[in-house]
Amino acid sequence: MNFRTAFAAGIFAATSVLANSAGAQGLPAPGPVIVAAPAAARQAPTATSTPVVQSGILQLKVTITIVSAIPTTTPILCQFSPSVSGQNSTTSEMDWYQETGSVLATRTGNTATCTVRIPYTWTLHAASADMVTPAFTVTATDTTGVGRTSGTYGFAMGLATNGAFPLPANGATTVLTRAIRL
Repeated sequence: MNFRTAFAAGIFAATSVLANSAGAQGLPAPGPVIVAAPAAARQAPTATSTPVVQSGILQLKVTITIVSAIPTTTPILCQFSPSVSGQNSTTSEMDWYQETGSVLATRTGNTATCTVRIPYTWTLHAASADMVTPAFTVTATDTTGVGRTSGTYGFAMGLATNGAFPLPANGATTVLTRAIRL
């Protein structure tokens, strides 16, 4: 419970006690109680930052080795869902965006490939602290709903821990590659 919640709960409890004891003694209930929070508990107005518009392209290329019994007539769908998040250390403003794109893979024998391009334009308050976390799935499902899915969230790319990496430079095209078995 934070200070404001505790302070408000205390005022409510005190007002309830006064009202109940006055009513029990046949006295009129007291009027509204107005209490100001101590100066130390008041928060200064929140500072805001000047947002920055950041644009670019995130692209995922996936090479799929088909090891399951997936008929050649079954479409293979690739979905790429990168997200960006971060917090401005001065103003505490948060950024969070997620983009999603999908394409059908091209299959030749037991290999399929797909490339998902996601152009983005984000208005950010913490561009220098924001991190991009890539996620993708590859799904092959037949018309009866039977199929296989493979994919990851925050796949490791050698760029940073948990697969997240710093926001690319404005206007950049960032190409990520993955090889999976389905």
